[in-house]
Amino acid sequence: MALGLWLVLLQPLLALSAQTLTVDQVLKNMEDANAKYPSLQGKIFKTKHDGVFAGEDDISSGKFWILHTGNSPRQIKIDLDKPAKEFFLIEKGSFKHYRPAARDAEIKNNLTKDTQAEFECVFLGLCQSSAVIKQYYNVSLVGQETITGIKTTLLELKPKDKNHPKGIGSIRLWLDSAKWIPVQTRVIESNGTYINALYSNISTAKFSTSVFKLDIPVKETNITDLKDLK
Repeated sequence: MALGLWLVLLQPLLALSAQTLTVDQVLKNMEDANAKYPSLQGKIFKTKHDGVFAGEDDISSGKFWILHTGNSPRQIKIDLDKPAKEFFLIEKGSFKHYRPAARDAEIKNNLTKDTQAEFECVFLGLCQSSAVIKQYYNVSLVGQETITGIKTTLLELKPKDKNHPKGIGSIRLWLDSAKWIPVQTRVIESNGTYINALYSNISTAKFSTSVFKLDIPVKETNITDLKDLK
């Protein structure tokens, strides 16, 4: 039998094999990857699409770093340099979002381990805690998609409580089907607005923790305390 015909006949079997994974297995693979790849870095391309007002999407790009050491919460830094400097930092129980040109910042301190995991999921789409995901979301397997040449498994997370996280309609995670690390994430608000993050040039090599340094000039910056944000 010709090779082409064999491949045609095998396609349904390959698709069936890919779909035999359960949600629990995929979430377990995510957690295993978190331990297997403690260091991640690469490029990020972020798109914000406004679901309320028509117009061009807001597009930004830069670099990201993720570090997980032992049982400690992850450290995450995102440095956007186009079209303007913008920084996101999650570490040591705090979340910081700083825009130097606008001279404003948003800060939330005293994050518990679970709350930090939720912030990672809601604000950045970098969900990794099965316990937190199961607590707040109904999870479904959408299927498989190829993103920038990488075969991915697509998970969709829908909040169990429409008011928690407030304003979030769903979160989509495209996970590398071999390494189970995020290739693309999308946080979709209830009004249709969404923030899509595409990760590329991903490396698992170690890097200096100095990347997590973020100095915010307090006297020159309008700082919003997110202490009441649920």
